[in-house]
This record gives sequence, C-alpha cells and structure tokens, in this order.
Amino acid sequence: RDQVTFARRLITQPSEQERPAVRTVARNLGRGIAGLVNAVDADLVTLGGLGADLLAAAPDDLRLAYAAGLMAYRRDDPPPIVAAALGNAGPIAGAAEEAWSALLLTLG
Repeated sequence: RDQVTFARRLITQPSEQERPAVRTVARNLGRGIAGLVNAVDADLVTLGGLGADLLAAAPDDLRLAYAAGLMAYRRDDPPPIVAAALGNAGPIAGAAEEAWSALLLTLG
C-alpha cells in the first residue's frame, strides 16, 4: 500500500484509537517548525503535503506547540503557518518555474 495515501487517510479520517497519534505528530511538527523559525527568522511558514493535512486535522495542537517553542524575544507576533496555495501541484509548478527561468537566461 502507498505510504503517503495511508498516512493521509490516518490524518484526515482517524479512528478514535488513531486520533491521539495524529495529535502527537501535529505537536511534534509544531515544535520542529518553531525550531526552524527560531533559526532562520522566517516571516511566513508554508506547509505542503502531509504537513498541510496535519495543519487542517489538528490546527490547535500544531499551533500551540509552535507558539510554545518560539523564542519570545525575536518578535511580538509569530510568523503565520499556512497551507501551501498550490497544494500537491506545488512541486511541479516550482520545477516549471526553474525550467523557464533557466531557458529565459540562455535566450538573453
């Protein structure tokens, strides 16, 4: 069975037994995002793939862990976490953008 499909089903349609695991993973993602934001001082965090699914499935768990992990002296308001606008089409759109950029540079 495809692991991404399996994980997406677990996240979006968890059973009562699976729900605590989804919440735990969302909290862990929130803590990880906080560490990255602390390190690079990001202005915006976008999530794609399963990250976006976790944000939709357990937003409070993710955001509370994120807020708890941020260094408070960096800024008054934390950078927002949003789902990527292009969803699953993001990687192909990014690849197309890179290909066009390279081609246009060679054409002058």
